[in-house]
Amino acid sequence: MVSFSVNPPHVEIAGHPTPIQRRKQKKARRAVLTEMAERSGDYNRGGSTRKKLVTAYREQAIRIAVFLKEKGPSSPKVLRELGTGKKTTAILHANFYGWFDHVGRARYALNAEGEKALEEYAGLAESMRAELRKQESGRSTTKDTKT
Repeated sequence: MVSFSVNPPHVEIAGHPTPIQRRKQKKARRAVLTEMAERSGDYNRGGSTRKKLVTAYREQAIRIAVFLKEKGPSSPKVLRELGTGKKTTAILHANFYGWFDHVGRARYALNAEGEKALEEYAGLAESMRAELRKQESGRSTTKDTKT
């Protein structure tokens, strides 16, 4: 408190500021850490506008789309064995982006929207194709040595 009515002015300290105790946002922190852990790389350019961000979910959906394009209609079980992740069934069933068609009992195929998405994310799709080829060459080498 400051008083200017007395000569010289008088200053009296009413109280000292206390440090702020921030609330811990455990859910938000966990969500960010989970998102970052599920990504294989950073495919977003900082400051970019009018371009859809590559989230962990979109990255997994693109991986599934690449594998369906390369292997043809497949079941979620086969796709998971190829390395599409544990959320494969949920992603195919929800079909959030509209990239997949349900073509039979537990079988999904890539549709025209999915083809366009692979063109839109060509760089990411190509790296995933290379990953699939590398897996396949590793499997064929393992099979050759066993026989």
